[in-house]
Parts: sequence; C-alpha cells; structure tokens
Amino acid sequence: MKQLATLLGISLLAACVDEPSAPAEPEVIAFTVEGSYSLTTHSSASLDLGPSSGRSCFLTGVGGFLKPDFSIRIREVDGEYWLDVSTDLVIKATARCVDGSHTAEVSQASGGSTVIAAMQPGRRCFLTGLTSTYVSGAFVNFYYPNDGFDITNDGSTWSLRARMESGEPSATGFARCIDGTTDEGGVGVRVAAGQSETIGMTSEAGAACGLQTLEGVIRGTTDEGVFITRDSTTKQYSLSVDDNKYGVAGCIK
Repeated sequence: MKQLATLLGISLLAACVDEPSAPAEPEVIAFTVEGSYSLTTHSSASLDLGPSSGRSCFLTGVGGFLKPDFSIRIREVDGEYWLDVSTDLVIKATARCVDGSHTAEVSQASGGSTVIAAMQPGRRCFLTGLTSTYVSGAFVNFYYPNDGFDITNDGSTWSLRARMESGEPSATGFARCIDGTTDEGGVGVRVAAGQSETIGMTSEAGAACGLQTLEGVIRGTTDEGVFITRDSTTKQYSLSVDDNKYGVAGCIK
C-alpha cells in the first residue's frame, strides 16, 4: 500500500429606521457538497444528475466487468448532467456533484497522455468517463494490473494518462479539474489478486472526493472495483479497492 497525499453566500441586509445601510458583500466559498449518485445496469441506462449550470460532476467509483465495447460517461445535455452507462454484461458507476466551477473536459486514448489544466491551489482533477470499443483481433482490456487511466501532476500541470498493456487501442479516458479553495490530500492503494483494502480520507465538512486513478483487472461483480464512500454519521470519506486493482482518490474543499 502507498499513501499518495457552503456556506451559502449570505447577503446580510441591515436596516435602521433613520438611515438604511448598504447590503454587506456576500461571502462566497467554492461549492456545496451534494449527495452521491449510483447506477447499476446490465445493458444501457442513464441517471439524471441535475442541472449543469454552476455545478460540476465527476466519478467516484467503477465496478463490474469492463470488457470491450462499454461506456461510462458523465455528459452535459440540454442543461442537465447525465451519468450514462452502456454494457452487455454488468457495470456499477457512482458519481458526485458539487456546486462549483471546473475546467474543460479532456480525453485521452490508451497509449498516451494529455494535459488537463495547470495546477493551482485548491484544484484537483477527477475522472469523468471511460469507454472502449471492440476491435477485431485485439486483446481485451482491463485484463492486466496496469490497464486503465491515471491522473497525475508534475508540479505545474495535471495530466491524464491512459494505457493498456494488452495492446487494446480503443480505450479512452475522460477527465476535468474541479476548483475548490483547499486541497484536502489524496490516497492510493494497489491490492493483489484476491485481496481488498479500505483507507480513510478526509472528514472535513464541505469536502468532496473524486476518483483520480482506475487501473487493474476489472472483471467481476458490481461490488468488485474501486469506490469512494462516505460515512453518513462521521462524514469521513474512504477509498475501497479490491482484487488486483489500483485506485487513487483526491479531495478538495
């Protein structure tokens, strides 16, 4: 195992009988943490994540059986965010949305990397989708431990890397950066076949955590994968990874 590291803006209107005062400047912070979303399907399904205006959504978990010809995407359509999943086996995908700003989404096909955005205080980047199309004669993907998508930084920029050791050329990852006010750190864990591990993350009020890395043999049941959860009582986030997979999660506030 390795450890990688709203207030509502209020307008206070004070008034007095003789001389009304001007309204105070509103206090603005980055975002409001909302509830999480989950979608499990054996075919094709879509889940409405709510309005897209002033909001940002990202993946918090993926599990199931990722064979060629599947799609997991958070899309913006006609002013709404949708979590779309397409498969002919079974996939579970989870997501979270926050009230706040984000950078443009980028994509990267396996075998390369691309810059998502410049680093700045309070900014972290999360996966927003992954897809694969079957190519005749090609090996299946998400079969080797390093197959998948990884968001990293070099001290100045965030980048999305995609790779498939199996040689499958058709897998593509999607990511964007979310702007908060503080970086709450991150964790990562790689587990061996047949093993599982859960690591605690931040319990800060107002924090939100997203999926930065998804790699490994993702060929099991819907509960087998990489998932970020949050305890309803303690509000602590946790990252759970199992069975020959590698997951990294980061948090911002």
